[in-house]
Amino acid sequence: MQLGKRLLVVLIVTLFCTSAASAGPAETVDAGVVFGGQSTEANMSAASTMNLSDFPTIVEVYTATWCSNCVDVEHALDDVESNLSMQQYHTHRSISEVQDP
Repeated sequence: MQLGKRLLVVLIVTLFCTSAASAGPAETVDAGVVFGGQSTEANMSAASTMNLSDFPTIVEVYTATWCSNCVDVEHALDDVESNLSMQQYHTHRSISEVQDP
């Protein structure tokens, strides 16, 4: 009888400790680490010289499936990007994620 109770407790604890996570498929990109708009493959050495004024402005865009005005903001940033030297990095959250960016 004690063994059955212990197995039940272990089963319940195990069920509560595991969490379900959903993620999109991995996306291959052709750039490695990014430093102010410059990028290089992560497994290669690289040297590059640029003036700070030549670097693009970095914009991080955080959107979510429950965000009602995110599409308007993305379109506005696209308009700004066409007029300025700007690099956008998008992070999109889904409603099932429990962790904030």
